[in-house]
Amino acid sequence: MVNVAVTLLVSGCGKAKTNLLVIDYPVTNATINSTVISVGTIEPKNRLELNPPINGRLDEILVHEGDKVAKGQVVAWLSSIDRAAVLDAASTLNKDEQDYWKSVYKPTPLISSIDGEVIVRSVEPGQSVSMSKPVIVISDRLIVRVRVDETDVGKIKVGMSTRIKLDAYPDINLTGRVDRISYESKLVSNVVVYEVDVEADTVPSVFRSGMSVEVTISYQAVKDVLVIPFDSVNFNGGTAFVTVKSGAAKEEEQREVTLGVTDNRNYEVIGGLKLGDVVVVRRKDASVFQADNSSGSNPFMPMQRRGRGK
Repeated sequence: MVNVAVTLLVSGCGKAKTNLLVIDYPVTNATINSTVISVGTIEPKNRLELNPPINGRLDEILVHEGDKVAKGQVVAWLSSIDRAAVLDAASTLNKDEQDYWKSVYKPTPLISSIDGEVIVRSVEPGQSVSMSKPVIVISDRLIVRVRVDETDVGKIKVGMSTRIKLDAYPDINLTGRVDRISYESKLVSNVVVYEVDVEADTVPSVFRSGMSVEVTISYQAVKDVLVIPFDSVNFNGGTAFVTVKSGAAKEEEQREVTLGVTDNRNYEVIGGLKLGDVVVVRRKDASVFQADNSSGSNPFMPMQRRGRGK
């Protein structure tokens, strides 16, 4: 059972007050899951730009964004500059003449070289195309790519489980696995980071390239261990101490403890405490109250009611 007491701290002028919470926490058994939290974006694992093999004009495009395509599938038909000029000239002739020139000058297919999903369709029928500009972009699979600080990257291994949260869809919680850890670092805002790729176990239909995500990577879990609150521990020269209520009088005493892993909310206790011991946590309440004390009266005393007309 957690007991909470409130102590009111008052500044010398008597205007600002801060609550000091004194909380008794019993030592309990629990699981500590140590994690690394990082942010990133959804990106294609393999981003393929399909550029036309010729300069000319787009006659027909057969896919839309979000469509699945197969390797070897024709996704568009193109006309070379010469074919487009001939067909434009033949457009004034009768249908038989137009069909003849269309059969003489065959259109050029644009073929997908991988299985994947169309994520960009940048050109529409009738528009000019060039060999330097892609008509569509295909992704074989959308993944999550995050940047992890160099101080944390050593804790992460391929295959570790993750939790994925989408900024655009906060109600959707996904699970996944670490798929790749970059061997080459990057310098971002004077911080050395490494790219880590995470594959979701299930890719929902709402996934879009460029979406912002938060990824929690679990790198160590200890089950059924003694735990105490993170802020109950004080350090002195590398030695950890806690305040413990002991004896029938519940007097407070400082006790040295040996700690294990932490998840930044709780510490694992290896030695110095036993199940049921009570540790004391003192926390300052963030709220600060201002009182109107311009008359110099005590703000904690009830105000005298004034009579009418006086």
